[in-house]
Amino acid sequence: MQLQHAFEQGLDWSKTLSQLRSSDTRSLFAHLSNFYNEDAGTQEDWSPLAFKAKCYDEDNPSYEQAMNGPNAEGYKEACKKEHDTLEGMGVWEIVKREPWMNVLPCVWALKRQLYPDGTIKKLKSRLCAGGHRQLKDRDYHQSVFSPVVSWSTVRLLLILAIILNLST
Repeated sequence: MQLQHAFEQGLDWSKTLSQLRSSDTRSLFAHLSNFYNEDAGTQEDWSPLAFKAKCYDEDNPSYEQAMNGPNAEGYKEACKKEHDTLEGMGVWEIVKREPWMNVLPCVWALKRQLYPDGTIKKLKSRLCAGGHRQLKDRDYHQSVFSPVVSWSTVRLLLILAIILNLST
């Protein structure tokens, strides 16, 4: 499984994406029709490659792509802002590394948001630690859950609760 993931990480999806985004919508429909479920009348069986291609969209560049691309300065500014925010919140403290310590890797998750006309609205970055590599009672002693939700989602759920007479 890990070898498969490493293989997928190394693939270049730019040709697939450009074909899917081309003005010739027939190629897009031809691609999607290969995964049309005639019995159910749905497109539930889309190729995983279509979803994988979206993961490697130019709006979600890798760190190397972002720092060597045309928006490098904007991404550097976004990374600096994220670092300064985390530093200001006291998220970590620098300690001398000991042999028994489990050092977690981290990765920059980068995102480009666009206006409908295609101009850049915002360049975002998040520093994500590989917390899945932590061991309970060695690296931490109690679980912490930090939910992240957009306010539009909260409003939608509250409106649905009122309309459907649900308790919250």
